[in-house]
Amino acid sequence: MGRLIIAIAAATVLAVSIGVLAQTATTPLIGLWEGGVTGSFKAELAITGVGADGKVSGEMSFPSQSYKITFGAARDEAKKIGTGVFDGQKLAITTALGGLYELTLAGTILNGRYTSPKGATGDARFYKK
Repeated sequence: MGRLIIAIAAATVLAVSIGVLAQTATTPLIGLWEGGVTGSFKAELAITGVGADGKVSGEMSFPSQSYKITFGAARDEAKKIGTGVFDGQKLAITTALGGLYELTLAGTILNGRYTSPKGATGDARFYKK
């Protein structure tokens, strides 16, 4: 009976792992993106993965400001950690400083809006490299 439980547990872990890898490997979001907010600063995205829960891994950098954040589980300004969540079509990024990107994936373009921590908004667009 003990071996059966261990075998079932191992099979479950393997199935979940394969599912996570399959989603990460097949999402068109993974890759390098360039763009930013129209009429304002430029930004770059390096998306390295998307978990089964939609959480994005990778980083976002702002070359002109020499500033980079890493995507993590929770926003942390001091540690320069932001969050990213992707539902298969829409990407929401909260930067470490509290800005919010709400983007929609259309082929090789991410298009949408940016809202600053103070409430100012602007058009945002990123192109896949």
